[in-house]
Amino acid sequence: MAENKKKVLVIRLSSLGDVVLSTVVFRNIKEKYPDSYVCVLVKEEFVDVFKVNPYLDKIISFSKKDSLLAKIKQIRKERFDTVIDLHYNIRSNIITFFSGAKKTVRYNKDIFARRHLVYRKKLKKPIMHTVERYLEAISRVSVNGKHKNPQIFLTEKEIKGAKIKLKSVRSGLPQVLIGVNLGAKHKTKKWSSAKYKELIQKLLAKNYTPVLLGGEEDLKFSREVVFGFGPHTLHEIFNMVGKTDIRGLMAVIKTCKVLITPDTGAMHIAGALKVPVVALFGPTTLDLGFGPWGGEIR
Repeated sequence: MAENKKKVLVIRLSSLGDVVLSTVVFRNIKEKYPDSYVCVLVKEEFVDVFKVNPYLDKIISFSKKDSLLAKIKQIRKERFDTVIDLHYNIRSNIITFFSGAKKTVRYNKDIFARRHLVYRKKLKKPIMHTVERYLEAISRVSVNGKHKNPQIFLTEKEIKGAKIKLKSVRSGLPQVLIGVNLGAKHKTKKWSSAKYKELIQKLLAKNYTPVLLGGEEDLKFSREVVFGFGPHTLHEIFNMVGKTDIRGLMAVIKTCKVLITPDTGAMHIAGALKVPVVALFGPTTLDLGFGPWGGEIR
């Protein structure tokens, strides 16, 4: 690699939704600096979000076994010119400070406005969407954020594999897959099992094919949701809960006509894949700046 290449590190360690939204910056950086060497630092469990991204040259993972000192040493060896901290917590601040980069920028979390909304139930000022704040951060290194949509890239093999798994045998009817995400990091964001059951019944009545999604931690809840459905009905539901990793989840969502989901990472995956989203908001609000990005919001 030529020594005169501009080297850029973007830091976004977690969580899934934030990591997905951070993908908005990479195309913009590469188009501004076509010969640049662009890396991302992310927790090991979210590396899959960035795989096969044509605007990234390297993914640096941060595993639970890694010490902060060892990671700083690894980053210093890369000799980055610019570090863009899109996480902005104590750990990312330390990494940024000791990175050795000549130029560093951090995105504005607007934390005080958010706290004011949460505790006072009032907005002091409109809170920018997270995507807008990421784009504002890169504007401070002279990158024009003309591409405003997060991007996830899948291989044809991954998409084909998901379609094979979800091939329907329902009476020869045209298959319309509707993703139904049962998972959410916080229980308060979830619908009740009765609500999900009612939703599935309505989808089946319209000859749609529900595709249930979630992680291994949602297996017990998924059993509550499908409890009471007869064998014939269960045959018409694709229950993918606990059966996919992040890449598999993204591929399955890509095959769906629509995704119905709580305010969680899957919502942002669908947005990045340009799959229409019906987002279920309860304890959270769009005013916090973390709602679905792009398209029409109702």
